[in-house]
Amino acid sequence: MKKQLRIAAFGLGLTMLMAGTALAQGRFITFGDSLSDPGNLYAVTGGTKPPSPPYWNGHFSNGLTWIEQITGTPINFVSPLSATGPVNYAFGGALTDASASPPGVLTQIGAYLQRGGTFKAQDKVTLWGGANNLFQELERAQTGGTVTPATITAVATAAAADIGTAARTAAAAGARNFVVLNLPDLGMTPAFLNTTGQSGATLGSLAFNNALAAQLAAVKAANPGLNIIMVDAGALFSQVTAQPQAFGFSNASLACVNTPSCVSASTAAQNAYAFFDGVHPTTAGHALVAAMVQAYLNAGTSAGWATPMVDAQWAQR
Repeated sequence: MKKQLRIAAFGLGLTMLMAGTALAQGRFITFGDSLSDPGNLYAVTGGTKPPSPPYWNGHFSNGLTWIEQITGTPINFVSPLSATGPVNYAFGGALTDASASPPGVLTQIGAYLQRGGTFKAQDKVTLWGGANNLFQELERAQTGGTVTPATITAVATAAAADIGTAARTAAAAGARNFVVLNLPDLGMTPAFLNTTGQSGATLGSLAFNNALAAQLAAVKAANPGLNIIMVDAGALFSQVTAQPQAFGFSNASLACVNTPSCVSASTAAQNAYAFFDGVHPTTAGHALVAAMVQAYLNAGTSAGWATPMVDAQWAQR
């Protein structure tokens, strides 16, 4: 059953830094963490992470991620590269840096290039990461460490700098088109909502998003020929958590996997929840992100900084 959702004039603060090049053609090449992982971590851990079931087919959700809903089945980290078709090197648990295991975002890009990967003129590079950096810092408080506004802000700023480095690295290798997503307010996810870590998670998310915007502006200034779309996932999920019914959800504060009646239900019933676990959206939540990205890819181009008001319609299954 399809429920039609119409979002008139998103007005969510998404930003397009465009050079006038149409982005309708070309493949997607994805780097990031569990929010984009098509099963890479599951493959390299022998099918143990995430446990599937209750997770679906090695995904950190109950179905396809946002990027798979746009591209279809990608070439993953453990498959031979091909000159055609989407590529997805995102890994669950990945930091934004050059960590080896799981491969961080910078390591993912390095591996892609070392294996002969290239970026063609119309290819679109997607980057979404940073949450795991914040989780790692916030977990210090649970093991006797001290997390302060200064420390969480420093971690957030460093993570955003890594994403800036990732964009610069890909650009130096020929990438011209980027789709970069910022973070939802992690303090409003089921894992942190109404906990002692909520304020730190919210502060870290905000600090990361502000630093990311500055990083992308700097990348664009140094490379005027790039097309960069910064997608404000933070604004989207703020609306979802504030008014879940407007987006077709009955619940945006609890994790489906922690709710027996939800985790044992059909996929359609699970999709009444915005979040499948403490921090990952259901596939219906991913569908909102996919629709948002597609709306901006289809919105055309404009010079410099612009905040187009998009009238988008999509079907939520």
